Amino acid sequence: MIHCPPLLSFGNQANIWFFIVRIAVPFFFLSSAYFLFSKINRTETLSGKRKVLWNYVVRLVKLWLFWSFVYLVIRLVPAVIQHKPLLWEAKLILRDFVFSGISNHLWFLPSLIFACLCVYFLEQHWDSRVILSVAAVLFVIGLFDNTYAFVLPQSVQPLLLKLNALFCGTRNGLFFGLIYVAIGSYLSRKGQFKIKQAVLLGGIAGSLLLLLAEHLFVYPRTETYTSLDMWIFAVPATVFLFIWLTRLNLRNTPLTFRLREMSLLIYLIHPAFITGLGALLPLLGFGTLYESSLLYFTLTLLLSVLTAWAIASLKNQKRSGDNPSRG
Repeated sequence: MIHCPPLLSFGNQANIWFFIVRIAVPFFFLSSAYFLFSKINRTETLSGKRKVLWNYVVRLVKLWLFWSFVYLVIRLVPAVIQHKPLLWEAKLILRDFVFSGISNHLWFLPSLIFACLCVYFLEQHWDSRVILSVAAVLFVIGLFDNTYAFVLPQSVQPLLLKLNALFCGTRNGLFFGLIYVAIGSYLSRKGQFKIKQAVLLGGIAGSLLLLLAEHLFVYPRTETYTSLDMWIFAVPATVFLFIWLTRLNLRNTPLTFRLREMSLLIYLIHPAFITGLGALLPLLGFGTLYESSLLYFTLTLLLSVLTAWAIASLKNQKRSGDNPSRG
């Protein structure tokens, strides 16, 4: 639901209070890496470790290709209707597919693949502290092309434009995802941290307050708000929150398994509903997203959750049919 701010209609000043969603994608990166590298670390042989990684990458690639096709259709239909040059559109689609995904949100899947592969192979040669340091430097570089671009002088802008043309910006696995995947891998080897509960909760609250302060500092100095993705205090907020959640020892019940499946599905599905509602609701007199953001948010959330639940249920029925012993 990151791409459908509920308070957008009330002005960007109101929308800024939606800042907490800035830790959603970092949390996806960190938690995905944590569980992947936990499984890799439990595997004894090198061939076994590589098989775990390979199976994980293949699963992500299948998701990436399938949803890229879905959003390719959604993207091409308006281009055909508007009589855009299809050759030029195809070039843009190919570039976006490699670096950021056919749809604006699909960048997460190739970025996660790249970052996981990068961290795995770097760990064969470098110490974790070196990897974390390199990832932090790349993250800082990314900040200056994203959220903190206003800090740099105009003389640097041509360099940033070249960087954007090459990588479609710095919201990708190299500049954005690498630090969270590196942290997830690091945490997977450290086990339980001896941090008091009060310290963790204080860290979460303090980091979120600093993240809000960061938004209040950055927002008046930028021309746009919605395209800002990389935030300094999202890093500690995500880390403290994840460590705290690992302390809860949630049982692996059918419901938690279903919700885990649904979380990624909701992320993948919801832009399709935003696009569909964006075409339908104005025809019904309800205005655009900028005019009726709360309605768009509510309907998108409802439709995404129901669709994700239905898809997860069908997948569960298929698994039960293939393996009756699962019950």
